[in-house]
Amino acid sequence: MAFEPSGPIVIGASHFPFGRFFVLNLVGAVLWSVTISVVGYLFGSVLDPLIANLKHYEYLVLLILAALGVVITLLIRRRVRGGC
Repeated sequence: MAFEPSGPIVIGASHFPFGRFFVLNLVGAVLWSVTISVVGYLFGSVLDPLIANLKHYEYLVLLILAALGVVITLLIRRRVRGGC
């Protein structure tokens, strides 16, 4: 990621032919966009059944998070009031 913004500057400073740069940049952009799209699609198709299975545990997770919030709140209040 760090080299991406500096690429055109270095290429321009090295007098790289514009036509060749344009073609290679176009090929790179197409390959990048297709790769990111395919990876996103595959990740989504794998993640969808996993999320569907987690629906069964939705209320349990909500209950645990609520209980954790209550415990943290009580601990903070106890510490502020000068407790141990």
